[in-house]
Amino acid sequence: MTRLEARAILAADRAQQRALTRLAAALTADLPDLRAEIDGDSVIVTGRGVLDDLRLVWIGSVLR
Repeated sequence: MTRLEARAILAADRAQQRALTRLAAALTADLPDLRAEIDGDSVIVTGRGVLDDLRLVWIGSVLR
């Protein structure tokens, strides 16, 4: 692997972590009854009524 490829992979990994962090923060800000945590390359959403919120059911089906 060249240095350029290694830097590109590192930049992509950092961008992914920033996106996951923003997603988890936005979910907890908009829906204070739930908890969103980052687990590897996923955001896990837990809490009461998660399956009752159609926004979460829809985005979960899209991102699967």
